[in-house]
Amino acid sequence: MSYFRRKLWFADRDGRHQLEQDDLLMRRKPIIVLGEPGMGKTKLLKELGAKAGNAFCRAQKLINQVRTEPLLGNAKLVIDALDEVSAQSDGDAVNLVLRKLGELGYPPFILSCRVGEWRAAISAQAIADQYEDVPPLEVHLEPLDEDEQYELLTQLTGDAKRARVLLDHFRRFGLDFLGNPQALELFAALPFDQPLPTTSGALFEQAIEALRKEQNQFKQELPREVVLDAAGAAFSALILSGIARIVDQPSGTIDLADKALPLSEVEAFDHGHVKQAANTKLFATDRDGLSYAHRRIGEFVSARWLAARADTRTKRQRLLQQFRSHGLVPASLRGLHAGWRATHSWQTR
Repeated sequence: MSYFRRKLWFADRDGRHQLEQDDLLMRRKPIIVLGEPGMGKTKLLKELGAKAGNAFCRAQKLINQVRTEPLLGNAKLVIDALDEVSAQSDGDAVNLVLRKLGELGYPPFILSCRVGEWRAAISAQAIADQYEDVPPLEVHLEPLDEDEQYELLTQLTGDAKRARVLLDHFRRFGLDFLGNPQALELFAALPFDQPLPTTSGALFEQAIEALRKEQNQFKQELPREVVLDAAGAAFSALILSGIARIVDQPSGTIDLADKALPLSEVEAFDHGHVKQAANTKLFATDRDGLSYAHRRIGEFVSARWLAARADTRTKRQRLLQQFRSHGLVPASLRGLHAGWRATHSWQTR
């Protein structure tokens, strides 16, 4: 599938300015790339990190790395997913990253974060304090334009007519997802033989039905609830722990500098079905392990799984205490927390 070169924008006292993605590599000051979930921050940063003189890593891996020098060499660090760092207070995640950057002499860097989890006043000042009083440049990903939306949906569905039907439908019902690449992937996954959804909740439900199907036609397909329970257990473990991936190896062999969850421990919550469920499109799989394919879907499936298991007032209160173990719900858990609360009106029971 083609990669779409992304446009970005930033605002200052002179107004709003547009940038091309390669413009980010020409700047020496720290840069924060902001975007909603699914806007393509990770793909953009991987593209930038693949350029000569740059090195890509996830924020959690940087923080957990015992020795940071192998990550950098003489490269600019391109750091993804600050919002997925497990941190209790606003600003904690940035401080953890800055501590590691300090070990490297505060090199130039590009850092991505969900716009909703970026605490500009706290985090920008923390960065300026360590970078000669120079605040970071905060840039926002532009949504895909109409031509890019149509081209991406055509590639995803393999059918230009279907792409047009999908775009026309969602424009008519006003779902505010069309410029979001990951949302377009969900649209492309919708079944041909069902009416198209008109709300975000219905969109997630239909997309899950399509994504849970076994990708390998020669393998036996697990029942629906088994797949969703396995995915719910796996994604809840990842999101609640703040760890990025699940690996199929014993816990004693996992490198402490690059934390991962052992598959056997995750499957203990789910009767041993996670490995087989990972053959569905709900999961992203590569040589580094398993994770959710879509953060929003991951939060949605996790919220349902947690709600089904927190089935008494006592259990719900214990889970709420975990979300709020240090006061406010940390940024990395807010999507899951909101989805869990919305799944059941537990507070009235």
